[in-house]
Amino acid sequence: MNQKQAQLLADIVGGEAWLSGEHWVVSVNRPDGSVVVIATDSVVEFASDSDLDSGIETKRICLSDDREESEFWIVQDESGNVFYRNAIVEAGWRWREEAEEHALAVHSKTGANCEVRRLSAKLPKSEN
Repeated sequence: MNQKQAQLLADIVGGEAWLSGEHWVVSVNRPDGSVVVIATDSVVEFASDSDLDSGIETKRICLSDDREESEFWIVQDESGNVFYRNAIVEAGWRWREEAEEHALAVHSKTGANCEVRRLSAKLPKSEN
């Protein structure tokens, strides 16, 4: 999940979005002192803040064991404009084929040449 997604999720569940290493997560402090951390690939419960700091888990739910499964695709035109499936949270398409269909639609409407890229590999915006 990216920063925007983490912040929106935190707003919904009444938690806090933060960067854990290289990944955005959301933590929710419960009235009983336990902490739940929501990440892209798991939801983990800790008995306390100190257990969170120590990495001592109470429960874990794996949402995805396959990191490749979290690859998403974007469309980028020759001017550097990026098209997302959901622009608010900068989320790409789950399947490359869906992004390719959108690229064809952009080309059809604007005449701009587009490339489909992994979300993590988008090009810098053009200075033109």
